Amino acid sequence: MADTPVAAGSHTAVWDGLDDAGKIVAPGTYTWKGLTHGDLHLTYKGAFTPGDPPWPYGKTGGWLADHYAPCAVLAYKNTMLIGSGVAENGHGLVSTDLDGRKQWGIKWLSQAAWQGVASAATDGERVFVTGF
Repeated sequence: MADTPVAAGSHTAVWDGLDDAGKIVAPGTYTWKGLTHGDLHLTYKGAFTPGDPPWPYGKTGGWLADHYAPCAVLAYKNTMLIGSGVAENGHGLVSTDLDGRKQWGIKWLSQAAWQGVASAATDGERVFVTGF
């Protein structure tokens, strides 16, 4: 359901009873919560170059992915999360302070090699990301 536009109102979603790995989920009561937002309006604040090259290489100190440009940016508390779709030898997700200084990075979003971040959202307490 991630990133699926739907009209306002009540909706029904059919679930096959399998988890993301295709395995049967144990019987029980499950709650599904939706995270919504209105139209997005972007404001250009300037450009940045996060390294040369931007991914970790030798002593350059770069910090993002090596196969994809940033595609998801999220302000969360006192940090920014920047996601890149495909990361072979870099970070698919990085955290920076509000001045753009890197705090940490995650190479791959899951066990799937090279998988980075496609989109990100927050409910103010938790961060939700989807991968490519």
